[in-house]
Amino acid sequence: MLSQESPTEHAHPVVQANDQADGLSTRDNAPNLIVIGAMKASSTTFYELISRHPQVWFSREKEPHYFTSTDYGDSAAWRRYLGLFEAAPQTAKYIGEASTGYSKYPHFGDTAQRLRDDLNDPQLIYLIRDPVKRTISNYRHAYLSGHYPAGTRLGEAIERDPILIDASCYARQIHAYRNVFEDDRLLILTTDQLHAEPGQVMRQVEAFLELDAFDGWEAPLPQSNSKQALGRSLALQSMLPKSLINVARACVPASLRERAKALAASKIEVPAVSDDERNLVFTRVESDLHELRSLVGDDIAMWPSAKRLGER
Repeated sequence: MLSQESPTEHAHPVVQANDQADGLSTRDNAPNLIVIGAMKASSTTFYELISRHPQVWFSREKEPHYFTSTDYGDSAAWRRYLGLFEAAPQTAKYIGEASTGYSKYPHFGDTAQRLRDDLNDPQLIYLIRDPVKRTISNYRHAYLSGHYPAGTRLGEAIERDPILIDASCYARQIHAYRNVFEDDRLLILTTDQLHAEPGQVMRQVEAFLELDAFDGWEAPLPQSNSKQALGRSLALQSMLPKSLINVARACVPASLRERAKALAASKIEVPAVSDDERNLVFTRVESDLHELRSLVGDDIAMWPSAKRLGER
């Protein structure tokens, strides 16, 4: 889980670009492609999908969250972060990571400026989803992981945890990045588009990143982050210390791990979300949603929340 505070200064040197012809790789193999979120907007699916391209390499640790951690700026933490990318092949045009905490402004420090300064102006991809649906999904995810006391309803969680709403205020996040990066450094995609037309979306990504054409996008989308698997995994993690989980993963047969996860998940029941709570979420994101529509236009026209804007 991300920390609530981050230092405002950093001690490590800024990464400098080398003289390679593509102008993208850095001296330390630091990433030059960052998927900044949003949480619960299919960033894991996208991460697994884009990793199919032979010119793109992502760290095995999908979400290192270095730029939003309390260790940000510590020289040892910086070296550990760079170590995640040491295995990247020289042929990779893009080296990436995908930390959803990078789109939770104003929490965790000035993430956009940190990325701009330390990674030599990387390319950014931001996946967004209907904000009411995203908030509810985030709440359920957090509840299963033990972030809230048992019985905490969505309305209570929103008051307790402002990040639930802030992470759904996409226009605010976009402005935070465009205040630091040129507009052409940020590509905005929707979860709806990704699932409906993955090939078309990934060809858009190819154009944005100037990648060679790739014919592997049409294969079925990865399903590693299904609701069932997520619930079981988070339930298990909430019940055991991390050190024990790591030992179990290494030593316990997969069949037994799955049985343990199923047993743990069966003991957790997330409170149902009421219509009043859905309306509360919409009210909290409504003004930002108006602004988002002016930024991305018809890309969000099919969102239930966007349709509600025209009814008010």
